Amino acid sequence: MDDILENQEFDETSIFQEAMDEPADEFVLSPLEAVENRLMFLRDRNQSFYLGFKAYHDDYDFDQAIEYFQDAIENAALSTKETSANADENEEQQLQEPSSVIVRSMYWQAESYVKIGKMEKAIEVFGKLSRQYRMHHLSRAAERRIEVLRAYHQGDNSA
Repeated sequence: MDDILENQEFDETSIFQEAMDEPADEFVLSPLEAVENRLMFLRDRNQSFYLGFKAYHDDYDFDQAIEYFQDAIENAALSTKETSANADENEEQQLQEPSSVIVRSMYWQAESYVKIGKMEKAIEVFGKLSRQYRMHHLSRAAERRIEVLRAYHQGDNSA
C-alpha cells in the first residue's frame, strides 16, 4: 500500500515538474486570444455575432462586421419569434428584457459605421436601438454616442 502512495506522490510531483518545465509563453494569451476565448460560447448560439466581433476586433474589417452583426440581429429575431410562438403569450413575457444579442449587435454595428465614417447611419442605428430597447443598459450608452456623434458631425460641417 505504501508503494502505491509513494508512486502516486511521485507521479504528482513529476506532473508538476513537467508543467514547470514548459515554456511560460504557452500559458499566456494575447489580448485578442483572450477575447476570442471569452466569445467561444457564442459559436454555437449565434455564429454571426461571434464573427462580427472577430471582424471588428481582430480583422478591423468594419464592412464585414456590419454584415455579420446584421445577420446576428436577424438570427436572434427569428429565434425570439420562434420562442414566442411556442410559449404562452402573457404580460410577463412581454415585459422581459430584449434579446441581448440583438441589442449588442445593433450597438457594435453602429460603432462599425462610425469606424468607416458613416456617421449618419451610425446615428440612425444608435437611435433605433435607443427607441426600441429602452429597458436595455446599452440604450443609454447609445444616447450618449448620438450626442457625441452629432457634436462631432456638426463640428465637421462648420469648418
